[in-house]
Amino acid sequence: MARALAHPKYALIISDKLAKHFQEDKVNVVLGFTVGGIILAQNIAKSLAARTVIAEMKNDRMVFAKGYSIKEGDKVLIVDDVLRPPTGDPIRRALKKVENETKGTVVSIGVVVDRSTKDPHFKVKTVRLAKIKFRVWTPESCPLCQRGVPLTDLSSPDTDPLGLLYSLPDEENRPFLANMLRDVFKHLKKGKLLEEILSFYRPLHELHGRKPERVAILGSYDNFSIMDYIARIVSRLRFYAITSRVIYQKDSSKRRELRPENYEAMNDFLRKIIHSCQYIIVIYAGAGGQFIETAWCSESHKPTLGLVPLRPLSFLDLKGCDYLIYSKSKNILFCNGSKAREKGCERIGGWICEKNKNCPFPSSGLSKMILDLYITSRSMFLVGSDNLNNFEEPIRVFLQNKGVLKLDDIF
Repeated sequence: MARALAHPKYALIISDKLAKHFQEDKVNVVLGFTVGGIILAQNIAKSLAARTVIAEMKNDRMVFAKGYSIKEGDKVLIVDDVLRPPTGDPIRRALKKVENETKGTVVSIGVVVDRSTKDPHFKVKTVRLAKIKFRVWTPESCPLCQRGVPLTDLSSPDTDPLGLLYSLPDEENRPFLANMLRDVFKHLKKGKLLEEILSFYRPLHELHGRKPERVAILGSYDNFSIMDYIARIVSRLRFYAITSRVIYQKDSSKRRELRPENYEAMNDFLRKIIHSCQYIIVIYAGAGGQFIETAWCSESHKPTLGLVPLRPLSFLDLKGCDYLIYSKSKNILFCNGSKAREKGCERIGGWICEKNKNCPFPSSGLSKMILDLYITSRSMFLVGSDNLNNFEEPIRVFLQNKGVLKLDDIF
């Protein structure tokens, strides 16, 4: 709806279709209170020879915008683009606002899309141009959350729809998403559709393979030996490991140099690599480094595995922290930010240092801002160990599970 109403041509077509249902209602005021509702209200008011009234939310209260009011005897039509679940509470607020605080009368309600899950019972004439039923889950009841599938923002410009399709961990979910993508592609221009398909199948920026076969390896080149070790693990797992300077062939010890284009800044080049890869591994081997790369990973919603080489873990006492999982047999430390959120932690930002002062992650050079990005994301996972060999299994699980680090497969 937001994209359609952004174009005056389409906004007018939709408004006219809705206005036709109220030609006989003798409406003289059309009330809109959201961005989409205001656009509709202005167009519909013109069609019905009525005036527009705009309301807005302030401090959880609906108030009329400055200069707008409803007078005694006004017959009001309330319009909005979407009737939201479960029972259209914003429209209900607008209805009560008119009934309780003015001498006008609401005679009709009009929405473009009704996605409510329960009958709102507005007790006045209500028109819907479309009724769409969505399955709605709470985080506690969502079956995908329970299986560890990370939340994906489909509106993100970095989301590759075809890459997303092939990254789904369960085969039965793919036909549903494929049908949705088919409907989306019908409305794309031919050139745009071709661009989307080529972005998936054609190597971009001199990169080999398809997007789901590429893993970006980010870190400081001051510690290239560590990056090289991790990249070779990724290559053995049949993925292309891509750094800002070298591409490692999958299932091979071969590698070749990679360079930015002429006059291309390294920051722009790194963002290209992040966009062109399906998975990201960030190595935190230098004090205070990789914050900007971590922020880009968080912004792109790409599955991200953070690896932190730590000091010896054998003397750690982690009993004071509920969110750090340590396996002595594997000698791996895992930071479970999701568990912190599920337990209703009062402060998301910086809880590690406050929960357990002996936590090794801050002392290894990770800033509070980097830790916060991992804690507040469902697609970013942080693992530490005092031996590089111990990182191989988390990397394997992360890549084989399509960017989800399942602890049951490790511990």
